[in-house]
Amino acid sequence: VPSELRARVLDSPDLLLQLFEMARSRRLKIDSDLLDEVHSHMDSVSSEAFRTPEVSRVFLKILAGPGAVASTLEAMHRAHLLEKIIPVFATLRGLMQFNQYHKYTVDEHTILAVAKAEAIAQEPTVIGQVCQEMKRKDLLHLAILLHDLGKGRKEDHCEVGKVIAEETAARLGCDELETRTLVFLVHRHLLMAHTAFRRDPYDEKVLVPFAKAVGTPDVLRKLLVLTAADIAAVGPGVLTKWKESLLAELFLRTLPVV
Repeated sequence: VPSELRARVLDSPDLLLQLFEMARSRRLKIDSDLLDEVHSHMDSVSSEAFRTPEVSRVFLKILAGPGAVASTLEAMHRAHLLEKIIPVFATLRGLMQFNQYHKYTVDEHTILAVAKAEAIAQEPTVIGQVCQEMKRKDLLHLAILLHDLGKGRKEDHCEVGKVIAEETAARLGCDELETRTLVFLVHRHLLMAHTAFRRDPYDEKVLVPFAKAVGTPDVLRKLLVLTAADIAAVGPGVLTKWKESLLAELFLRTLPVV
């Protein structure tokens, strides 16, 4: 019986996603043999087959958590399933980043950044508290997953990322507000770090344009956590207490005027 059931699951994008969501919610590890089986099966399945409302719904459920979001995404990536929902993942597998900061490939860095966001939510800090209280963690984690996927092309990765975010939002059936939030977070994911580390948050000429660009408290909260998670996922010890305090300060200064 199990082999017949396996075949049914492998042939159904909806059931496959539900398998990963069930494993996530129950904190179960999917057997590596099964991951390999999914992987070998994926070559013969088009990404269009995964473009269903049910796949989108369950994928966003996986991204929402709570818990085991990054490890589930990692298992999906290993099984070549993630790239069926976000096709650009296929081209980024193992893409090296040739600068002195990053010690991870692009795909490793983005999934690790999701793990860092999950870890930040457990910390008794300003950023941790913001993350704990956040609504729609699925959108936060999706933005983190997409934020660097524009790398590996000649154009600015933020501009490429903007298009990827637009395509992903359309593919997952996001509404206008969700799409706007996702696209802004991916397109401007460096804005908060640049503002916090290079500018003076007590200068109105800095604070007002930043607040205007961000637009809403919800986007500000998500941008704060994305920025911290992105920096933490560059390498061990890169997100220092000093950087955290600068980000938190900018956040707290901006919140009343956004």
